[in-house]
Amino acid sequence: MANEAFECFNHSSRICLDIGTKLRVEIQGVNMTLESNLVGMEEGQYIIIRTPAPLSTIKNKLFIGNDMIVKYLYKGSVFAFQTKLMEIFTKPVKLLFLEYPKLVESHEIRAHKRINCFIPANINFGKEEKQAVIGDISNGGGSCIFKIGKNDRVPSIRLNSQISLTCQFPGMEESVLLHGEIKNIKKNLEEVKIGFIFTERNVEETKKTVSQYVFSLSDFIS
Repeated sequence: MANEAFECFNHSSRICLDIGTKLRVEIQGVNMTLESNLVGMEEGQYIIIRTPAPLSTIKNKLFIGNDMIVKYLYKGSVFAFQTKLMEIFTKPVKLLFLEYPKLVESHEIRAHKRINCFIPANINFGKEEKQAVIGDISNGGGSCIFKIGKNDRVPSIRLNSQISLTCQFPGMEESVLLHGEIKNIKKNLEEVKIGFIFTERNVEETKKTVSQYVFSLSDFIS
C-alpha cells in the first residue's frame, strides 16, 4: 500500500467507523474488491464485519491469518488499514472477526477525480426541463448530455447560470436533487453537453451520497 500523501494515525486513535458503515474489502488471493458492512468492534482488540458475498467464490481464501485490506469513507476522506482474519462465524449470521489495526491511513478524495457513469437525470434550466444522462461525476461536479431533435427547441443555456438535476443513483430507492453552476457548454446538431460544478445549495446528505458513489467506483488506494 502506497504511503505517499497519506496521513497516518497511531493505534491509540479510535477508528472513525460507525455501525453499518459500508466497507470495501480486499482479501489476499482474491482478485476482486468486495463489499461489506461494519457490525461491531472492541477498540484495540478486534473488528467485526459482515462476510462479503458471494461466499462461494472466496471461502477457500477465508482462513485464519490471511491478510486483508479494509477501506471506508468518512467525512470526504478515504481511510484504509491492513489487518488479518482472526475468526469466522457462520451461525446465526456470517461474520468475520478481524485484528484491530495498528495503523490507519487517510487520503482526501480529490474534488476533480471524475468517474465515468451513466445515470439518467432530469435537468432543469429554470422554466425548461430536459431528459439527460450524467456521463461523469466527482465530488466537485460533473457533466451531462441531452439529445436535441430537428424540431426541438434548445433551452437558453449560459455559462455560470444555475441548473438543477434530479437523478437516482444505482442502488438507491430515493431520487436526489443536485444543484450546479454551468462551466462548460458544447453543442452539435444532435446533442448538448454541459459541464457543471456543484454549488453550496446542495445539502449535506446529497454531498454524502455523491461521495459514497464516487468512492464505490474508484480505487483511491492501491
